Amino acid sequence: MKVQLAVIALAFASAVQAQHQHQPYAGEQLRDVKALSAQEIEQYLSGAGMGYARAAELNHYPGPAHVLELAEPLSLTSVQREATRLLMQRHRAQAKAIGAKRVASEQALEALFREGKADQAQLAAAVHAAASLEGDYRLSHLETHRQMRALLTDEQVARYDRLRGYAVAQATPPHGDQEGASLVDGVVRKVDKEAKKITIRHGPMPALDMPSAMTMVYQVKDAALLDRAKAGDKVKFEAEKIGGAFVVTKIEPVK
Repeated sequence: MKVQLAVIALAFASAVQAQHQHQPYAGEQLRDVKALSAQEIEQYLSGAGMGYARAAELNHYPGPAHVLELAEPLSLTSVQREATRLLMQRHRAQAKAIGAKRVASEQALEALFREGKADQAQLAAAVHAAASLEGDYRLSHLETHRQMRALLTDEQVARYDRLRGYAVAQATPPHGDQEGASLVDGVVRKVDKEAKKITIRHGPMPALDMPSAMTMVYQVKDAALLDRAKAGDKVKFEAEKIGGAFVVTKIEPVK
């Protein structure tokens, strides 16, 4: 009897668990905008890329934000830097404005159902409005990449692709998707603990396609590394390209 009860209890628990696993929207009823997560709303309002420019980014049309991050290894001229900065500024303002309308369009669409007013004509108009704004948002990002391409040389675009990890797939290094690990002399320019980034002026790093001295902003593999240096410190550091990003994996102050 006890065995039978145990089996029944187990079966009931499994059924409940299966039911929960098949309720993908559970909890989303608490969202401010049901069709958008809090992160998606934040991204729209900030004009973030959200993957809308992949068609351009992955087909040799760089984005201005990453071009500015890689200004030194790309050997951007002062004219290119300023043109890229202005393009980014204009795009960010435009994307934020469209993003705010995109969020508002979802709020309007949801209100039709929340207030019980979802007739066919109103619903069609609300859906088309939301879809149109999503298209405008994507177009803003893609058009910015198109304009960015015109500001760069073919050589700079090819180097951008390599730096971003878009070059033709290569054999995986012995320790995973990492390239260029070796100690390099540098001087710390800035430590940003909130963003978990460090800016370092350093010499050439050929393994990371940095043929000359430059100042670069790096991510860090471990936030604790940022406690080992401050602006102005001379350091020896190790950097790798991990998943397409430049990451400091080791840093030591020079006495």
